[in-house]
Amino acid sequence: MEGSTWRFIPNNNFGNYELSGVGCNTEKRYFVWSIPDNEGNDMNYNILVKPTDAKMKSETNAGFRVALSYLSEDQLQMTQTVSVEGKPFNITMNFTKIAE
Repeated sequence: MEGSTWRFIPNNNFGNYELSGVGCNTEKRYFVWSIPDNEGNDMNYNILVKPTDAKMKSETNAGFRVALSYLSEDQLQMTQTVSVEGKPFNITMNFTKIAE
């Protein structure tokens, strides 16, 4: 969503995001992220994202995977496949690094 902010903190695997847009809850949300073993496939990287509270604690310890599609010094693209009416649907998320 245009105008939303996203932060992946590399030295401790924490992150947060805030959405902006009509009808969006603008409350800051937190998560823990990791890159699990890619099981021998050098071209297949997934990021495991677990939603947490502000203290980085998860009530369920459940998460979801997103595929790392593109990564550069200032750009990140991830794709998540979800099911819509029983059919796979891809959500592509594009991130641009912001100066803080």
